[in-house]
Parts: sequence; structure tokens; C-alpha cells
Amino acid sequence: MKKNKINTKQYIISYIDLLGVKEIIQKDKNNKFLNLLNDIYSKSIKEINKLSGENVRDKLNIKIFSDNIIVAIPYSKFNLHMNFALITGIIGQIQLLFLSNGILMRGGITIGNLYLNDIFVYGKGLSEAYFMESELAIYPRMILSSKLHKKIFNNDIRTIIFLINISYNIDFDGIYYLDFYRRATISQNKISKVTISTISSLLFKLKNKYNKQPKILQKLDWTIRYHNEFCQKYTNFYKYIIPLRNLSVYSEPK
Repeated sequence: MKKNKINTKQYIISYIDLLGVKEIIQKDKNNKFLNLLNDIYSKSIKEINKLSGENVRDKLNIKIFSDNIIVAIPYSKFNLHMNFALITGIIGQIQLLFLSNGILMRGGITIGNLYLNDIFVYGKGLSEAYFMESELAIYPRMILSSKLHKKIFNNDIRTIIFLINISYNIDFDGIYYLDFYRRATISQNKISKVTISTISSLLFKLKNKYNKQPKILQKLDWTIRYHNEFCQKYTNFYKYIIPLRNLSVYSEPK
């Protein structure tokens, strides 16, 4: 009898690293962080279900292991934009909720071959997303591969409007990254003052806490700049701008 052969297929794949969480897990008492993970996952799914009007768990594959998360959705040129909207929607929600709890994350989003089930998560696409997270992202941002960007972007006006709404930015180093504040705003129709106020307070406290640790400061300062740029666009968020004094210079951590 021939064994059933398993094969990789093309997916939009995201690999996410939760920064500084290994230490949190080591010190976790009463499974507090485990329950935070579960809560963020559940809230993110609920919000995207509300936006899309369907159960996205039927389409999205999500694997959470310790301080890493994999999110994947099948790639098809016929529903590329919708699937891209779903995967960036869930990632935007996850990133916003973690930041609201004082946790930074970074990662890569790309297109590539992948096979996954209850046992295996395997493929070149996953390796590429991991490489993007570990070697290219540097800051707490979810970056897009150039090949994914080319697939998504074309000169069709409907696509351009779609991409504006999806919300991604190009950073100072030429890398595209997910604008998760705006992505969450689109998902929820708004981003609350409570959320922005909470994040502003947490970032300020974290900057003071780690003011003598350059590697951590660099990541915090990138996030503060991103936060401030968003707040500057909306008058009702002006008061949540964090003072720019002594922000570190952008450069790769040594």
C-alpha cells in the first residue's frame, strides 16, 4: 500500500517574535502570561470575524509556541487581496493588543511554500519569514517581503485604494512594514483614546526603565516615533505624544 504523500503549498506566511518574553515566561506565576496569550488570540479572532462577517479560523492557520507565533493563509491570485486583508488584520490586532500590555513584537510577512498540520510546520516560506524577523526587521515592526509587495501592488486604481486602506508604510530604510495602528483603526472603525493613552503611558515608563540598555532603548524609540507620528495626524490624540528628548539614532543594534 502506498503512503499518502504530503506536499507544500503556497501561503502568505507570517513569523512573529514576541520581544523579551522568554524572561516573562521564566518568571510567570499562575500561568498569567499563558492566559494573556489566549486572551489576545481570542480577542483578535473575534474582531476580525466581526469585520469580515465570517469565521476566519476556517481560513487562517495560527500556531503559538512560547514566544513565537506563525500565521498563514493559503495563497491564490484570485483572492489575494482578501486573504492579505485577513492576515494583516489579525496581525494588526495581535500587535496592538500586545503593545497595550507593554510587549513589543516584530516579524516578517511573505509568500512561500509551506506545509502545516497538527504536527508539522515546514517549508521554505517559513524559513524566509523567520529570516526576515531575525535579520531584517530589527525594530518592532512587521515587515513585508519585496515579492509579496509586488504581488499585492499593481496599477489598478481599485488595488491602490485597497492598499491605502490596508495600511502599510515604507520605513526610513526602504522596507515596507504594517501600519498596525491604522490597520486596527480600519478593523474597529476607530482606535480608542483609552488604548492610545495606555500605550503612551507604558512606552514612557518602559523608556525610563531601560534608559541604560541601548538595545532595548533602540526598539522602544522606534515604537515611540511610530506612535507619535500617528498621534500627530489626529488632534484628539495630540496629548498622547511622548516627548522626543534623547531618542536614540536609528542604526542596527551591535
